[in-house]
Amino acid sequence: MGNINMRVIILGLIASLLTACAAVPVVNESNMKKAAEINAELGLGYMQQGRYETALYKLLKAIKEDSKNADAHQYLAVLYSRLNRPEDADRNFKKALKIMPDSTLSSRVAAVRNNYAVFLCKQKHYDEANRYFEMVTHDPLYQLRDRLFENMAQCEQNKGNLHQAEEFFIKALKLNSRSSKSLLGLAQLDYDKGLYDQAQVYLNKFLRYSTHNAESLWLAILIQRQRGNAKRAAEYAVRLKSKYPDSKEAQLLKQLEMQDSR
Repeated sequence: MGNINMRVIILGLIASLLTACAAVPVVNESNMKKAAEINAELGLGYMQQGRYETALYKLLKAIKEDSKNADAHQYLAVLYSRLNRPEDADRNFKKALKIMPDSTLSSRVAAVRNNYAVFLCKQKHYDEANRYFEMVTHDPLYQLRDRLFENMAQCEQNKGNLHQAEEFFIKALKLNSRSSKSLLGLAQLDYDKGLYDQAQVYLNKFLRYSTHNAESLWLAILIQRQRGNAKRAAEYAVRLKSKYPDSKEAQLLKQLEMQDSR
């Protein structure tokens, strides 16, 4: 009788253990990949809002959940670039490209290559940037070609190749006549060439489709000064200092005003 009772107790304990095990959720690979996708998109959203600390947490979590999530690596690369961590950015761009299918016909691969090229250009690795830009130009499925040409133009502008930059900006405008980056870029190029009236024409076109930012206000100040319109230049200066006091353009204006006062 005692043995029977002991067997009942043991069987009861085993049943309890099995029930407890069944209650523990099974974390499978599919669930982890889905969680990684969600956290990657959340990370991107937080980055776009300027909430970099939260974005970093979400993106690192996504990679921990799925180390082969290419989007998480790409978004993290862009975030590291904004945080001035170029080595981390470079490593994650390369990781994203390594994970993705090695196909020049993949628009997703092209998008990463384009972003990587922009990053490389900012780091002044111009030859490598051009190599990745060139890959994207040969991808017939990549649809954001106006933005591609804008990026290529800005890279050439940074290198001092103004003629090539102008050609790329014009290509971008042929694809999208409202391209604010291209219109502002051409305005800057014409100013640099001393074509102040033509620069104003492009700046006016820019303002049809966009509002003034720090860069355009600074250019407006320079153009008006060259055209002899000190009053208008002063008005733009007030707007720049008021709306964008911490911008590099505001610092350039401060230096210019100090030179004027000497």
